[in-house]
Amino acid sequence: MKKIISVIMAITMFISCFAISTGAMAADLPELKVGKSVSIVAPKSQTEEMKVAKFVPTKTACYVFECTTAYKNTSAEKDSAPGGAFGINEDSEGEPTQGFTFFFDLSSLSQEYIDAYKELGMDTERCSIPKFTASLVANKTYYIVIYQDGTQDYATELTVAEHTHTLKRGQEEKVKVNKNGTSDDLGGIYDTCEDWFCSYLDYTTVYKQLESTKVKNAVYTGKKVKPAVVIRTTDGKKLNKKYYTVKYKNNKKIGKGTVVITFKNGYVGTVKKTFKINPKKTSLTSATASAKQVKASYKKGSNITGYQVMAATNKKFTKNKKTATVKGANKTSASVKGLKSGKTYYVRVRTYKVVKGKKYYSAWSKAKAVKVK
Repeated sequence: MKKIISVIMAITMFISCFAISTGAMAADLPELKVGKSVSIVAPKSQTEEMKVAKFVPTKTACYVFECTTAYKNTSAEKDSAPGGAFGINEDSEGEPTQGFTFFFDLSSLSQEYIDAYKELGMDTERCSIPKFTASLVANKTYYIVIYQDGTQDYATELTVAEHTHTLKRGQEEKVKVNKNGTSDDLGGIYDTCEDWFCSYLDYTTVYKQLESTKVKNAVYTGKKVKPAVVIRTTDGKKLNKKYYTVKYKNNKKIGKGTVVITFKNGYVGTVKKTFKINPKKTSLTSATASAKQVKASYKKGSNITGYQVMAATNKKFTKNKKTATVKGANKTSASVKGLKSGKTYYVRVRTYKVVKGKKYYSAWSKAKAVKVK
């Protein structure tokens, strides 16, 4: 089994090397034309990638490439991987392979190998035929590459034809939303090509990947509040509300509220988010200075625990700031002490309420400026 896996990995690694193929190109490399075939040979001595033909499409389109002769393994041993790979790559800038297929002699493939390949997600029936499609750009040069297992010379006629997609509706791929309101993948409703060897896929409806789900905080009103839910996709846009519903809980009193977001119409999952319901703010009525202190007066608040007054020497309240905390809703003035004489201070106030040991603060009032004596 170890040998099987090692051989499988060797062939798989070869596929990843198409984009950086270093095989020498013969001067007389046959050029493939639509509607005409060319004879190619992959000698058994060539057990690394080998360029066998080139193709220059005259128009941008999808093309189907096929070897008319199936590969046959001549070894009697069933513990040797009977096959190789067949694909196309653009040589100019080392672009990745656009199409490739494995090809096997199924009659020589042991059940152990079949099982091992299937574990890697390979369709052994599909892989038995050396055929694939690729979307190519007009007037660029592409190279047909073959790899084989080295048990015999492989000779075949290589053909290319324009490929017309026969579309069928693919199975809808829904986006699973994580518990934090993001998603790891996009999804949608898509069309595919009925041809087994064509990898064409086109999303007719796209369900975008989610970047974040957030709920804004709210202000106490005495009634149930419903703060906005903002869900953004990875392109920075808001997700349309047709893709989810919201249900609020504990959304009346000051404290912590909850919103349950249930996704639909292509998105799957339920997300719970919490938000704050903060007390109403109050307004500063006056600010007066005395020796090294400022006294602030403000309007009385309701349904609160108290107030917090802040003074600082700049409008952003980042320099030399001092605060005073007042317990009780009925006290409508407070002094901030320990200030520097001769300095101008900006003063503001906010309310707060303690709920289950946690303080919830209102927004700050507008500030007033006063010079300390």
